[in-house]
Amino acid sequence: MSNKLSQETIREKLKKHQNDVFALLATFLTMCFLGLAHLANWAKYKDQESVVTAGKIIEKERKDGTIFRPPTYYLAIEWNYEKNGETTTEKKYIEVERDIYLVYEVGDYFDSQNFSVPNIENETTEVSSC
Repeated sequence: MSNKLSQETIREKLKKHQNDVFALLATFLTMCFLGLAHLANWAKYKDQESVVTAGKIIEKERKDGTIFRPPTYYLAIEWNYEKNGETTTEKKYIEVERDIYLVYEVGDYFDSQNFSVPNIENETTEVSSC
């Protein structure tokens, strides 16, 4: 009798909490779909960022080297993209050689596909990339 009683008690408890289980399952599935949507937006952002090669320099950064690694030089460029109907500005760091880092200043236009160096006479000179 005690075995039958305990099975009936378990069935009653399951029926009582059946709606809670469905609510938890629905919440879990909703969170999974929201996570997938967020992942898709992040992938779209990264895809847009990867094609950015030119822009106005907003920051210069030099990271010190070690005994085994020379210092690295970065130019941060400003780029815009549209998110939820609004234009958002981000910055992207591009690693460059020391010579290019020294030629460009904050506020200059930089194109990583065409390393044009501004001359004093406001002309551009091509810098060969190795």
